[in-house]
Amino acid sequence: MQLGVTAKPSTHIYVSLEYERNDVSLREGDFSVHVVTLTADYNFSPNVSWANLFQYDSESRILGVQSRFRWILKPGSDLFLVLNRGWYRREWDNRYLPNYDKGSVKLQYTFRL
Repeated sequence: MQLGVTAKPSTHIYVSLEYERNDVSLREGDFSVHVVTLTADYNFSPNVSWANLFQYDSESRILGVQSRFRWILKPGSDLFLVLNRGWYRREWDNRYLPNYDKGSVKLQYTFRL
């Protein structure tokens, strides 16, 4: 089962919320996985954007965030700044503890002769 709602109130803003439920049957047993995803993007201009993805799933109990900034310097040349962060939800007290932090920078530049 999958449900979702999307809103694009302006040319700059895009927001989407989705819920997905998967019922799994294995020899070892049956279980259900619930996944909630929130996408929130902002386009400053045609060349500069900021995309954000938040996701939680009930099986791994991990809340993850990816935030990506993109600047198109010229066609074929981009600068990306990406941050990934995750939190693990403990089962006995439902507290979220930091699980991982990753950041990266990528410059893609095209030389034309």
